Amino acid sequence: LLNINKLTTTSCVLIKQLFQPGCEYLLSLLSARLLHFNLLYDGVISYETVQAIRYNFPYLKSFSACLPHFEDFRDAISSFIRHMKSLQYLHIGLKGGNNEKKICPQDIYECFQRHDISYEFKLHIDTCTNSIHIWFTPERFHYELPFVIHSLLSQTQLPKQIRIYLSSTLVIIRQKNLTLRHLKTYIKRLDSSKITEKLFNKLLQIRWEEEDYDPTMKFLPIIKEFQSKSQAIMICDDDQYYHPYTLATLNKYSTKYENSIIGLRDWRVREDLIWSLEGKYEIGYHVIESHYLSEVYRVGVLTANHGYLIRSSFFYFHIYQDFNQVSDDIRHVDDIWLNGQASKLNIPRYVIPSCCSHIEVT
Repeated sequence: LLNINKLTTTSCVLIKQLFQPGCEYLLSLLSARLLHFNLLYDGVISYETVQAIRYNFPYLKSFSACLPHFEDFRDAISSFIRHMKSLQYLHIGLKGGNNEKKICPQDIYECFQRHDISYEFKLHIDTCTNSIHIWFTPERFHYELPFVIHSLLSQTQLPKQIRIYLSSTLVIIRQKNLTLRHLKTYIKRLDSSKITEKLFNKLLQIRWEEEDYDPTMKFLPIIKEFQSKSQAIMICDDDQYYHPYTLATLNKYSTKYENSIIGLRDWRVREDLIWSLEGKYEIGYHVIESHYLSEVYRVGVLTANHGYLIRSSFFYFHIYQDFNQVSDDIRHVDDIWLNGQASKLNIPRYVIPSCCSHIEVT
């Protein structure tokens, strides 16, 4: 047990006994080392168990558990999240008639708002397994983001700048290590070469924004800054390692289709207008990826995880007014919202052929 950092158990008896008198040594050992904790037994955990895990395992990076009802998620997990400063991933399985309740992302966002939880997070609700997956994105700064930055510094055609936009919210400000100095340390662990360090110093910037644009933070501030110019801007996510020809490929086709948005992945709008990526059919039919194409393909919704290139001159000031008027659930589907704005302005979107795929690092 000296090197244990992950524990998966199917025994509810073990979990209950772990917090009983007589198990102090084992609990102390696990408390100091455990980073990943999965409770997969056929049953549900109690509120008391969640609280005990919260107090005894402060260094957890991921936690999976099964709860009987969504109400238990609201009551127990909110305080759990607030106090688990290292938590990056939370997986909650729901039992007891939740299929009929049709839990949606808005339920989760509203739950977090009521409990004053303002972490930035990426959310996925799996309707097939009836479970909720939450990734807490501030932690990506230290884990996933260095891979993304390294891939951008390794492009055959380098960008003029690489900008990271952060919101000046209290939660983000409390993260004292969200600095270029810390990010540079993580990059050096991947690549200690002088050329990478030189490029990092030259190209990387962190921009703090007073206004919180939610996920659209990655494109609204820079569009606003370069609104009067035709500045090419690559929008990308913080959990992908981009292949070295990404920017060169986007630039090549952007020059050819200069009045269009060019990207490397698309979600085809379904006839029922419902967002879904569940199952082989959905992924096979509604997701278009560049490395499977031999020619340009016109699409509905380009997605930022594989990257897309826009020009600041495409959009007018009205998009800020539109964004400030939409509901929170629309604010959190940033790619769909931006593509909708482009559609209103008759700006075509294309997925272009590329040599290879990216690597997801989440």
